[in-house]
Amino acid sequence: MAQFPSDNLSPSHTEALKEVVERCGGLPQAIEYLVDKFSGKDVTTLDLRRVPINDHFQNGWSKTLENEDLSEDLKKCFSYFRLFPSNFEIPTRRLIALWVAQGLVKQSDVEKETLEDVAEKYLSELIGLNMIQVVQKKINGKVKTGRLPNALLELYLSKCVSSDWQLADHFNKNDASFAHIHGNNTTLADLQRYKRHVSFLSFDTREGTKPGEDIENFLRNAISSGCFKVLKALDLERVFRPQLPNAIGNLIELKYLGLRWTYLEMIPSSIGNLRKLQTLDVKHTYLHTLPSSIWKLKELWHLYLTQIYENLQTLWGVLVGEDSHLKDGLEKWTNLRKLGLALLLGFVEPSMENLTSLYLFGKLEIPSIISEFPQSLSDLSLSASGLKNDPMPALDKLPNLKSLCFYSGSYERKEMVCSRGRFTKLVVLKLWKLEMLEELQVEEGAMQNLRELDIRSCKELKFPTGLKHLKNLRELNSWGMPEEFTIRIEEIRGKFGMSLPISYHY
Repeated sequence: MAQFPSDNLSPSHTEALKEVVERCGGLPQAIEYLVDKFSGKDVTTLDLRRVPINDHFQNGWSKTLENEDLSEDLKKCFSYFRLFPSNFEIPTRRLIALWVAQGLVKQSDVEKETLEDVAEKYLSELIGLNMIQVVQKKINGKVKTGRLPNALLELYLSKCVSSDWQLADHFNKNDASFAHIHGNNTTLADLQRYKRHVSFLSFDTREGTKPGEDIENFLRNAISSGCFKVLKALDLERVFRPQLPNAIGNLIELKYLGLRWTYLEMIPSSIGNLRKLQTLDVKHTYLHTLPSSIWKLKELWHLYLTQIYENLQTLWGVLVGEDSHLKDGLEKWTNLRKLGLALLLGFVEPSMENLTSLYLFGKLEIPSIISEFPQSLSDLSLSASGLKNDPMPALDKLPNLKSLCFYSGSYERKEMVCSRGRFTKLVVLKLWKLEMLEELQVEEGAMQNLRELDIRSCKELKFPTGLKHLKNLRELNSWGMPEEFTIRIEEIRGKFGMSLPISYHY
């Protein structure tokens, strides 16, 4: 390793080291480069500051971008990163949806491989080339967020495909578009430059009503001026309450509408005119209802719904009752992959053969419906279901199930059994506030790939039998459990070398 003049680093050495680490952008390859360069040498602060880290890696990145083996599709996807602010942590679900909406991802010849699957491969390839830095991972190993490495930000992406028809608002007064979006004197001539734009992303995360007002005025003026006719992606994530004009229904080429974390309260009914819309993300908004025109969106692939709160009880998704226009439309969306509903009805559509994620709140009037859940399910959450019979014998027949969560009131019996050789792919099991549950039996050979067991407020539950059979268990977490149960948890965690509790979000 590199050697410094003394064991106690001077402030100048410390500052120089911080500077170098920042320039490395967190890339292991960059840090390894430094280790090799200074191994066994006395290092001064001047030496550290003279290290040509960026030159070293920019040359490598430039060669990568010029490499004929790097497909044009991959170059286009990589160039999309220039739209995001410096050091911005990008959720992969957002990035992939934008890539697909823009047509940057080509359909695979592999049977049943979706465009999203192909996009994930693109992202993995960019990560493998050290062009994208992984920031967070999910418990299943997939990338949750990533960003462009700091060391790469200084390299102008001139070798990538131009993004002239892609608009990103960073609320930067030096940007040519700033006055058009946030000014009061925008002319028709100013707006004409947006006639051929295919994407508009806003990163105006100021507090107060001004961001929403600016977006409303800009969109209304631009659309009424005949602009954005070929817009495919409109992403306003984290812009506070952007008011969408009714004219948004004129964006007939739109495929992605991102409104997550906007706290939006209303969507115009004209959204039903967006017949090519593939992704509608209204998670973490204040929407309580969706316009009935949403059922006209025959091309919709992904619907991310908000959380609503009523009487201090959390309801995920949309309330579906006898008077809801939603109850007769579920069977039409056979391509849905993720669905969260608060049910007043006892049904799930078996026609949803592509559904992978399902959250149901409310009593299941027909408990046997569990046996009709789609075989494609990988994530299942039940809340207030009122099940009287052990659901495990039915659920263990779902071959792709990876995450299974029982929330408050979902199961109302004393015993739950995980049978030998079942739940072979299950990674996460959560048992929250099951007030009658006394015994969880884990037979030998059950849940062999389980990595996380999360038990909360199951006051009557004795310590699970057969826990020793879970050879791959890495996280054993409890909250609101009796002291004796918690002590046993700590004993098991220490014995098997399990990690401390970590909260993961899906």
